[in-house]
Amino acid sequence: MTSLAQDPVESTEIQRVATSPISVDSAMSEMTIQQITSRVNKINALLSTLMEPGKHYGKIPGCGDKPALHQPGAQLILMMFRMAPKFEIQIDDLGDRHREYKVTVALTDQVSGIFIGEGTGSCSTLESKYRYRNSGRICPKCKQEAIIKGKAQYGGGWVCWRNKGGCGIEFSDGDKSIEDQNPGRVENPDIADQWNTVLKMGCKRALIHAALTATGASAQFTQDMDEFEEWADKVASEYTDASPESPKKTAPDAETVIAWYVASSVPQEELELFLDKPVERWTPEDTRKLQELAYEIRDGKKKKSELFGGYVKGLREKITELAMSLPSERAQKILVSHGVEKGIEGLDEINSPGVLRATATALQNEADRQSKEQSKKPPVKKGDGEPGSLLPDDDGSAKGQAAFGK
Repeated sequence: MTSLAQDPVESTEIQRVATSPISVDSAMSEMTIQQITSRVNKINALLSTLMEPGKHYGKIPGCGDKPALHQPGAQLILMMFRMAPKFEIQIDDLGDRHREYKVTVALTDQVSGIFIGEGTGSCSTLESKYRYRNSGRICPKCKQEAIIKGKAQYGGGWVCWRNKGGCGIEFSDGDKSIEDQNPGRVENPDIADQWNTVLKMGCKRALIHAALTATGASAQFTQDMDEFEEWADKVASEYTDASPESPKKTAPDAETVIAWYVASSVPQEELELFLDKPVERWTPEDTRKLQELAYEIRDGKKKKSELFGGYVKGLREKITELAMSLPSERAQKILVSHGVEKGIEGLDEINSPGVLRATATALQNEADRQSKEQSKKPPVKKGDGEPGSLLPDDDGSAKGQAAFGK
């Protein structure tokens, strides 16, 4: 057994003056009703103003209605109450290079150094998400784990898929070099590669636990469910790649797959754009593809930010185009009312698909309204352009664009 400590902030001596959490507003042993009310109101205000669903907290499919507090949300709460975390880490060797990390996070007041509360968490490489990995069929030629079932309309068989790093060679149904393999869950041969991940997960669990217990935020949140990891494990246990060896197993349905991605700030539209087809046309192969992609995100092989973003980018471009077509004051008013306070110059700072979608819809409705009104008016002669009109004056300018500094 090994022990170590990590202190991400400048440490002070921990003064344990109470056996239960106390207020950071005073060193008294008990809080007044007004102080408790103030703390609850602060957490609610933080939740409604700065916290974003899918980033700071989120609802995990099948885990109840109370949102789970994520690590960024816990860090915001600790920042608001000026609490400094100190990590104490114990390492237990479990044999066969497996480890368990037991973490205690002590919270102190950043100003006084008074001990406020603590949380605990642990993580082990014996947990299924780290101990095992999903193995596929390996190509006898290129040795890549890239074999997939060929589509029936193209003759069936097996294909070493190039999109998975394969060589493209095809095998017929019944080929023993492929079908004699036993894909599925296998022991992770490189378990040491998971040590750092497991350590961080233990620290994360302890930090969230400390934030919930020391601030009384459990009324608003539940303990983080390791968002994606729990979902991926659930999907892995219920679904496998359909094959002659496992005929009863099928691909996850579209609703199941979409539920997690939406909870993780990846809207359905992004998935449709990624697959280049609407959800109504998704096939079991499409949902399996998203499932495999989920495993790769979980294992750190791919990043969501590098895979998705086309839909959000398209919304930003649409908003810019619509705003430029409207009178500047009217466009700015709509943008600000939907949270885009810096105008089109600040669109890159808005990452919420919901906000962007609502903004684009409001601008489109206004553009349609003005278009209908314009169609009822007699044609505007050259040189008689009104503010916001894109009809050029004698000097060739366009007043609507000039309003945006163009």
